Amino acid sequence: FVSSMRYPLFFLLCFLISIKTFAVADYETREVDLELEVGDIKYVSPAGYAGVSNYNPTDVTSLSVTTETGLINPSTSKIVKATKSGKSIRIEAVGEGKCRVVGSCHFRSPNSIGTTGIATVIFLVTVKKKTIKVSSISLNKDNLKLFEEHSERLLTNVLPVDADNKTIVWSSQNPDIATVSSDGCVSAVFPGETIVEAATTDGSNIVGKCNVTVIRPITNIILDTDRLTIEKGDKHQINYIVLPETATIKDIDWLSSDSSIASVSESGEITANEVGSTIIVANAKDGSDVFEKCLVIVKKTLGIRDMINAEVGVSINNRSFDPIPLGSQISVFSIDGALMFHDATSIVPISISLPAGHLYILRTINGSSVIAL
Repeated sequence: FVSSMRYPLFFLLCFLISIKTFAVADYETREVDLELEVGDIKYVSPAGYAGVSNYNPTDVTSLSVTTETGLINPSTSKIVKATKSGKSIRIEAVGEGKCRVVGSCHFRSPNSIGTTGIATVIFLVTVKKKTIKVSSISLNKDNLKLFEEHSERLLTNVLPVDADNKTIVWSSQNPDIATVSSDGCVSAVFPGETIVEAATTDGSNIVGKCNVTVIRPITNIILDTDRLTIEKGDKHQINYIVLPETATIKDIDWLSSDSSIASVSESGEITANEVGSTIIVANAKDGSDVFEKCLVIVKKTLGIRDMINAEVGVSINNRSFDPIPLGSQISVFSIDGALMFHDATSIVPISISLPAGHLYILRTINGSSVIAL
């Protein structure tokens, strides 16, 4: 104690030297587990794994590859190829198996006196079969249109076919518009647009996408008439409404079963081309297959002479009777005198339906006659 009091600076210096000297052991050995796949290449630093990177490590001084039990055996070359690369070791995985890669380097403490040592790291290498990851996902549809409350399942094609993990996770960017189940079934919730995605789970970050449009379909088309009589050369506009009023697509396609008789424009305007009859059809354009029809009868344009000499046919219960002049009266009575039908003739043939199994009196300008039906 007395000596230390007499030479305090000397003892302090010795204490500091001892700290620097033993801050790092002369030999640093570590065991490190290292998992690789066939084809992987990894650079590892013995100094870094030994924790002496700040102690002026040298380049790798020794390198060996052994079996799991530490034996030198040429068979390890079928598992890894290890080479020096400056302060690192380059390990290339070439085949499945387990082995040891042992690398060493020298190091020195950065203080003025310095501590030298050897850092050795034993890499316990396990090489597994190369994982084949998904390279692409394609869906059977890039665009999908669904009616509200309807559903459809999307199908995937995952490549390559021998990918180790083909598990797909489905998601919708906007579940308020459309949801998707774990097996790709898309359900329409509300009109709008969203994107449904199919993503890999193997770490490849591959995603397949489908644009989904949800529409509220037309349920009914109402025309302002279901039967129209028009003279040749005339035009007539058919008006319509669609239900529900909130239908997403309200447009209508118009067509004529015989445009030589009457044609129809995109807006529903009918043009009478020739005498005869045809059917005008209004089709919903939203794909709902809703339609409505109108019978169009095109008649000849009558002049004065035509009006004087024209006659129209008469049929009762599909039984034909003598034609009568245009504009004349026709009446049908029951046998006890009750009026069953009365009208003035027009250009359209008169067709009358009456209960069968009775006697009737037919009265026209041609006279009266008793008929049995």
